[in-house]
Amino acid sequence: MNTANPTVCPKCGHARAAADAAPAWQCPACGIAYNKFGTRPEASAREPVAAREDRREHAKTVGERDTAGGSAVGIYLALFVVGIAAAFLTRGKILFWLPLLLASGAFLLWLAAYRRKRMIEDVPTSTIAAAAQGYVEIQGTVEHAPGDLLAGKLTNLPCVWYHYTLQTDPAEKDNSRDDAGWNGTPFIIRDETGECMVDPAAAEVVCDRCQAWSAHRVTYSEWSIRVGDPIYAIGYFSTGGARSEHQFKRKVGGALRSWQRDAKAFLARFDANRDGRVAGEEMAEAREAAGREMLRQYSLQGGVHTLGPSPDGRPFILISADQDRIKRRYRRLTAAHLLIFFVSLGALVYGLA
Repeated sequence: MNTANPTVCPKCGHARAAADAAPAWQCPACGIAYNKFGTRPEASAREPVAAREDRREHAKTVGERDTAGGSAVGIYLALFVVGIAAAFLTRGKILFWLPLLLASGAFLLWLAAYRRKRMIEDVPTSTIAAAAQGYVEIQGTVEHAPGDLLAGKLTNLPCVWYHYTLQTDPAEKDNSRDDAGWNGTPFIIRDETGECMVDPAAAEVVCDRCQAWSAHRVTYSEWSIRVGDPIYAIGYFSTGGARSEHQFKRKVGGALRSWQRDAKAFLARFDANRDGRVAGEEMAEAREAAGREMLRQYSLQGGVHTLGPSPDGRPFILISADQDRIKRRYRRLTAAHLLIFFVSLGALVYGLA
């Protein structure tokens, strides 16, 4: 909610005028209550500002969705169970099936970790304005994409991506409250030369900024990427494309809402008949002006830039964490998977002897 200028609706962007008949707490255009929009019952609008400060810390455990790291433990456990089942069903040697499956899985996971390590280390960093069409690495800060709003599952604080876990104390018998999940929304990466639209839905996300607390014998943890966070991305860079018109309309709407936050300036610029409100043809003119401004910006940067999955299957990775630590992490993962591969291979040879 825009508490600095409560006469602008945080939902529809309507700039409140003195002639509006709706109550002071309600938007005359869409009818929402200013102090209700964007909040939950457990997150009071009267919560002190200090309580909403960034409480995230650089956690040792990385909130992630990546094949080489976050999913590896589950993959190994699944292979272990399948190996036991295969040995039982075929009445074969357990020292044949189990090492065979573990060695195969370890090799594939080693390959995934090695590819990501090489991508992070070898792909050169480009500025957005100078990036070539194709597989690139860019670096910048996170900004909200117009029209895309997201709040953390546990903190209810604005972000563009989050990963959360609820873990009950091991001493508790009832673990029905345990839960985990993630969500993300398209956002903008901006550097000193331009901006690029990114959708994290298809990306492997690595994030080390975590806010954690405990209450009623449950530990709550939420990793998140928020506006202003530094971010490092590797993926397929393209300009224009099928999504350009959609992205352009969202950018126009975002520019218009940004102008409406300064109600006096907005009225002075677009209230042609001086009746204290911008509506009808005046609002249409404001939209056209926002469209012209976006076209001017896009002409300067050559179109709408997007970063997404590579057509040839190379990793699409978003990293909001210390790069050196993430590089070390992938080196350790590469070594760990390789060790498991050779140990499993040795056990397989022993079982066949």
